[in-house]
Amino acid sequence: MAPITTTLRPIRTWVQLEASDGIPQRSCINLDSIQTVRIERVGAYITGLPTARMEEVGRAIAFALGLDT
Repeated sequence: MAPITTTLRPIRTWVQLEASDGIPQRSCINLDSIQTVRIERVGAYITGLPTARMEEVGRAIAFALGLDT
């Protein structure tokens, strides 16, 4: 799970989302704050992301965890 915020920061661990991604307003996924949560704690489905955006998410996670080469 990663928090989504309307604060926009152009850093490598944040991925910007647009209305075309299915969210109500421009936001960022903060991938340097990922956490595990119990499935029972997961709320309502918000949106699915296209492959290109998920690739951005993967790169941001790899950078946040020091896995990029």
